Amino acid sequence: MRRMQTSSCQISHAELTDSYAKARKVIETLFPSSSLDELSSMTRQQLLLRLQASNKAPPPATETEPQDHLQVLEPSVEQNFTWDEVSETESETSRVADDVNGLAFSRQSLNASYLGISSVPTILKVIAHLSPHVQQRVPKGSEAWRSPSTLAASPGDMACLQVDEIPLINAYFSHVHPVIPMVDEADFRQRYLQSNMEEDEAGPWVALMNMVLAMGSMASDSIHFSAHNPFYKRALPHLNINSFGSGHLYMVQALALYSGMVLHFLNKPNMAVAVMGATLQMAVAMGLHRVQASQSSTNTACHPANGSTATRIRTWWSILCLDTWASSTLGRPSEGYWDPAITLTSPMSVLQDLVSHTGRCYLDAFAKTHCCILGLRNDIPCRQ
Repeated sequence: MRRMQTSSCQISHAELTDSYAKARKVIETLFPSSSLDELSSMTRQQLLLRLQASNKAPPPATETEPQDHLQVLEPSVEQNFTWDEVSETESETSRVADDVNGLAFSRQSLNASYLGISSVPTILKVIAHLSPHVQQRVPKGSEAWRSPSTLAASPGDMACLQVDEIPLINAYFSHVHPVIPMVDEADFRQRYLQSNMEEDEAGPWVALMNMVLAMGSMASDSIHFSAHNPFYKRALPHLNINSFGSGHLYMVQALALYSGMVLHFLNKPNMAVAVMGATLQMAVAMGLHRVQASQSSTNTACHPANGSTATRIRTWWSILCLDTWASSTLGRPSEGYWDPAITLTSPMSVLQDLVSHTGRCYLDAFAKTHCCILGLRNDIPCRQ
């Protein structure tokens, strides 16, 4: 009789141990961060609320998922980037499929440069991924990109055109200057009417004058702008590698228009950012990053190579805006001229003279652009 009782006790102890282990496993699974003492003092409703709260908490692994998804949009680090923007014989497909426009869903270009996550092609890829039907509506083949009106103009016809340059200058200062207010309009018009020019100013002035005329023809609807534009062709000999040895404000402004606007319009973004980098270095070498309005009157006349204080301040900020815009659309890091060494005056203090003939809206737009750039970078000390 005693043996039967002992055997029964052993079986009951084993069952209790097994049941306790199972119950503890269930509790630890449901409440992994709570102790038994804490749980035992809670009501049924409190236990249910604790269980619901633990189910809503995301697992730690999900914190890295957004980064992983963003990294998918970045080019592979092993990828080799090569491109060719030298050829003047551009096709209509290449005009809309460059690294900035990126409108080439229908073809995978092997001659591409590095494009970061904020670039236009990356944005288009995301749109195509979220809405696959978009890609089905993209024209197929090179013929889809051809434009009869633009192909009709021949280089010979463009060179033979007799163009009145004054309307082009007016078009530049009416449409381009409000966006890039760095060229002194009064000084430019005065020198344009002068027949004599000092030898050391001839090259920089010819480069700037023809870039203004080229941009004016781009802004005007009277001339179709292309790589065969006569003013663009006339400016090119003065914008070669030797131009970087000319520390003249006219040359810096000409190179800024060339790299910040014209080359992008001609679908040569990589050449544009390379020239823009050198232009920024020239501007720093001329001390444009440290000009302050308090040094002298902003409209005081200076030597043409230096320009007035207001012109120098506007030139630096215009170049910086152009560089930041290009860096953003290509998804690439900017030059990084944002540190305490830059003590330049804020552009708002020297833009009041533009209100009279450009309107308040242009001034506000430039101010918003300036504030957006400061928001993207580390703030720098600006003197009002």
